[in-house]
Amino acid sequence: FILAVGVEPLGEAPMLALALRQAWRAGAVVARLDPRPSELPLEVKHLPLVPGVLENATAWLVKQSFRAKERRELEAGHPHLMGPDDGAGLAKPELRELKRLARALAKSRRPVLVCGTDLVPHGLPGRVAGLAGVLRQHGSEAGLFHVLPVANALGAVLVNPEEGIEDNLLE
Repeated sequence: FILAVGVEPLGEAPMLALALRQAWRAGAVVARLDPRPSELPLEVKHLPLVPGVLENATAWLVKQSFRAKERRELEAGHPHLMGPDDGAGLAKPELRELKRLARALAKSRRPVLVCGTDLVPHGLPGRVAGLAGVLRQHGSEAGLFHVLPVANALGAVLVNPEEGIEDNLLE
């Protein structure tokens, strides 16, 4: 199971698009939460959610992949990641589709959460990292992949770590 949140793979990370296709061909369910349309060479469950609800939708999907008792424990143990209002701002058809995706996530032994950093709300990349950590704490071999805003953004920061990403990038 691969969940891509706030990322348009072909435009922002073409090698990611190839990796998604390879995983899909091996049987992975690929889901994408992003308002932008995207033509990918694979079957993707796309929910065109606006940036303002991406955080809630992602947390709700992950939370729904657990049983009811575990969900209550997650809300109590990780209130900064998951809360009772995570479904806020989502319409019933969106919640139904997220619930279907949550079932696929629950079956996955090695899910991967992919998160963009350009279009998404400021706190989403950290929250997605926390959600991947929750999945790992509960027995899955969850992976995490952040898509940075321009090519080799991480390399630019490694060359000059005293400066932030914005100061190291050429526009």
